[in-house]
Amino acid sequence: MKEVFRLELFKDIYVDEMINLFKESIENTCFKDYSNEQIETWISRAHKTRRKKMFNNNYSIVVFVDKMMIGFGDITKDNYLNMLYVHHEYQNRGVASLICDELEKRAKGTITVDASLTAKSFFLKRGYKVVKEQTINIDGVMLNNFRMMKNID
Repeated sequence: MKEVFRLELFKDIYVDEMINLFKESIENTCFKDYSNEQIETWISRAHKTRRKKMFNNNYSIVVFVDKMMIGFGDITKDNYLNMLYVHHEYQNRGVASLICDELEKRAKGTITVDASLTAKSFFLKRGYKVVKEQTINIDGVMLNNFRMMKNID
């Protein structure tokens, strides 16, 4: 039987599960591209109060299979694709594309994303172009990512 992915708008009650999914996704999918120190620093930024406010201010969606959250993403009013994370056991099954399709529908003009090395190929396949490689400093730990853009007609 084929799994049914269900999209929902963000609700405050989802924030803890989203933070857990954020951490697990990074730990289980980015280890080939980032060091343990970089991953630990990256996931340490998941503060509940700040995330809840951010998800409420942005267009934020969550994907479920039955009652299990398997992905989420959000985009700002200024077309910045802020977050897109998928449960590591649901990678390469269309979940990220489903989320990205929905977020892109909200955009007019150019969408910007700061993609990790791990996510770069996903965005390239969707027509995003690398504008520049960046090194960001999080609490003294340096992480590389890519500023990418895509025009939406």
